[in-house]
Amino acid sequence: MNPNREALRDSKNLFFVTSAYDIMMIMSIKINQLVIKECRRKDAICEGVMIRIEEIPVERINEYWDIQFRYLVDDGMITTDEEKEYFQSAAYRDVLKGHMRRTPDTLHMVYFVRDGVRIGASQYCTFKSEDGKCFILDFWVFPAYRGNGTGHDCARVFFEYTRNDGAIYYALNYAKEDSHRFWVSIGFIDNGTDEYGSPLMIKR
Repeated sequence: MNPNREALRDSKNLFFVTSAYDIMMIMSIKINQLVIKECRRKDAICEGVMIRIEEIPVERINEYWDIQFRYLVDDGMITTDEEKEYFQSAAYRDVLKGHMRRTPDTLHMVYFVRDGVRIGASQYCTFKSEDGKCFILDFWVFPAYRGNGTGHDCARVFFEYTRNDGAIYYALNYAKEDSHRFWVSIGFIDNGTDEYGSPLMIKR
């Protein structure tokens, strides 16, 4: 998109404006609209919601794992000592590191950032070598920032960001009923269970 060309095209509709001030104000609005659209395309920023995606490189994933572990415990996703030991084990983390380094089906760990503050995180893998399924392993808003539609705002940014990177459709497991309600509210539907008996959802 060429903002100057768009602005010139739109200026043809301003012949009826007699005030130079009015012309300046209308052109300013037009340019701002173009900037917003361009930012949305490049940085996955939803209109009116300044949230961006920050990729976490494999060299910095220890900090993510510490946050993830607290989330899994505090939200009741893992409860037994055996589960806690597994998710903190070097074997588990080595597997994830390997998946983050592989191509093309790379495992991504990301933060949701609003106004320079990390407000949530996600972990996902888009299977580009297959049919473009983006499997969401983790997705959460940090407790201090929950409410007021923040989860929905992060989801909109997430979908735009991942579609720009090749995602065709989405799938995930859920373990809690409030998670199920959230995913239903943004277009997911039930899709049976996986090989371990965990319920699946899908969004096309």
